[in-house]
Amino acid sequence: MKNKLILLTIPLVLLILCGVGALVIMDYTPSESMYLKHIEMAEKYINNNDYDKAIEYFKKAIDEDKSKEDPYIKLAQIYYARNDFDSLMDILNLGIKNTDSDKMKNTLAYYISLKDSQSATTYSDEDSVNSQQINYNLLNIFNSYTYDKYSHNYAMSSEQTLNGKYTVRYLNLNAQFVYYNTDENKKVIETSSQRPNKNATPNEIILDDAKELFTDINNVNSDYLKRLGAVNINKSFDRSISSYIMFFTLNSCDIKIACDESGNIDFSNNYNVIIPHSVVELNNFQKVKGKIIDSKSGESINNAQISVRKGKSNNDGTVFKNISVTNADYQIELDKGDYTFEVSAENYETGYFDVTVTENNDVEMDIKLQKSAGAIVITVTPNSSSTQGKYAEIHCVVTGYGYVGKTKVYNNPIIESNGKTIAKYEETGSAQVITVYDKNTMLDFHFHGSCSAEDYKVNIKFEGAGEENLIVPTEPFSYISDYAYLSAFYISNGNISYIDPKVKRL
Repeated sequence: MKNKLILLTIPLVLLILCGVGALVIMDYTPSESMYLKHIEMAEKYINNNDYDKAIEYFKKAIDEDKSKEDPYIKLAQIYYARNDFDSLMDILNLGIKNTDSDKMKNTLAYYISLKDSQSATTYSDEDSVNSQQINYNLLNIFNSYTYDKYSHNYAMSSEQTLNGKYTVRYLNLNAQFVYYNTDENKKVIETSSQRPNKNATPNEIILDDAKELFTDINNVNSDYLKRLGAVNINKSFDRSISSYIMFFTLNSCDIKIACDESGNIDFSNNYNVIIPHSVVELNNFQKVKGKIIDSKSGESINNAQISVRKGKSNNDGTVFKNISVTNADYQIELDKGDYTFEVSAENYETGYFDVTVTENNDVEMDIKLQKSAGAIVITVTPNSSSTQGKYAEIHCVVTGYGYVGKTKVYNNPIIESNGKTIAKYEETGSAQVITVYDKNTMLDFHFHGSCSAEDYKVNIKFEGAGEENLIVPTEPFSYISDYAYLSAFYISNGNISYIDPKVKRL
């Protein structure tokens, strides 16, 4: 097989018919982030003609998100160009199973029709391959790069803003990229900077030399374009440039290029305009901003965390945006809609705030958090190797809420009330930990086990008020039944108010 795949001469028709375009993703979860990274790596390897690696990363993308259609289709293209119909059929059937989409079913039917009609041609002559090609690498950049991605990958050589249009040029890309607002896309140019939104794609791309699109510029006409996979081909006379124009769609781009009356591309005229299909309406983002402050003193709260969920009063739904605030001032860009902010900071109660974002209006909102009452952290750890063959099990009865902990009888790892965590039980290595999130509450600590003073140690930490250490019990204790326990100590309003005689205080 040739090192330079035809990727995608005839199969490009499929992409166009399916309407595959660039998808602008504004916010994403960690899993979506890994999916996008795998896709980006796969496209990079395609551009470097390393198709084995491209296959590897497209498959990784599928492992991250089986519901996305694009990796299956791209893999099918590679397998088609390699004339590997077994792998092509396998990947598309997997895509149908995982997505159940009509696009995947149409894709499979398309390739089956190609095979049945013996249209899948294996080229053995390098020149014959190149004579069929257009510069797909360049078109792939044009149909998927955003302003941010161009700026990241290419050094800017010039820029200009004139009559509402922003035009920019980059080194090593012999073209000018034009951005402007339209009725459908009012957020392409940002008002404050007069530069494109980082997620905007160019409205128009104009090559310095239209020959860069083609590897062979001889007899480029409608028949030639059809062999490349172009669709929507037509010709008309444009009085503004006094020339005929050939219009066609290829690789998710609409292309206009000068031609003669017979429909042959006129490279001497050099008129060309490329319009990426990825020019879509940008989300109408507004700023939500303000300060995070103490509800009583009004002092700034630093090092806070904001988790944003969609919808009002959505305290435990999927988080789609996390923001770390290193000083009191925060700012978040959101599309119009209703949101719930979960705001947390050390030594403060976690707060939940409903936010409504409307079109064309920023939201200014100070977030006020209440000081936390502190927490009680009870940690039970083995005191020596003498615990081998013995065991300790613990739980707390929290006044007004119930029990939390884990024993043969009791197994309740968390207490929640009105969306707020009251207490929780965790195991970390050999340690058992109960955390009660209000040191001013009342609780009764129960100790189950078959052990004595040298076996287990209990450490009690009152947040902001030091620690207490106990060894329990001072004499052998074992429960006779599953319900037997030692009520080791009480805690009331941040103090140990009672200790059983069997418990020794250090």
